[in-house]
Amino acid sequence: ERLRTRFRDCLENGEPYDKELRLITADDELRWVRTRGEAVRENGEVVRLRGAIQDITEHKRYERELERYESLWNKLPIGVCRIRADNGGDFLRVNDHLVEMTGAGSEDELLSLSTDDFWTDEKDREEMLELIKQNGWVTEEHRFRALDGDYVWARVTAIGHETEEGMFLDAVVQDITD
Repeated sequence: ERLRTRFRDCLENGEPYDKELRLITADDELRWVRTRGEAVRENGEVVRLRGAIQDITEHKRYERELERYESLWNKLPIGVCRIRADNGGDFLRVNDHLVEMTGAGSEDELLSLSTDDFWTDEKDREEMLELIKQNGWVTEEHRFRALDGDYVWARVTAIGHETEEGMFLDAVVQDITD
């Protein structure tokens, strides 16, 4: 029904449309499609419609899967982050629990900082990076200083990824402070 309305508006008023819809096929299979259309005019009058319909079922499946992972990412009861290992350890992505653990007021605040803002011993950071470069990953316990000045003991498991853009770390951070 919504497509009919869009189609009619396009035909009568020249209003283009771009719509995603669910369809049930003759085999009772659920499919997602994207349909787009525009009016073709001659002498100011709409003479026909031109458009396309595209099966986007796989795209919708990936979209839903990504939403599930995003939800998991933020609901985990441990800190999770992606870090640029060079350039002082800039945070590239963080979850809500890590924001809370560090005492940051928001995700944006934490993303504006780097891991250097939390290490209590630069030597520990350098040794940890060296181990990751050698082994590809590491699990260690370290003491960090939260933004409010309190100390947090954490078990950190980090995996390194070397790319042409530099070295990146994916890490889980569990607060083990008693």
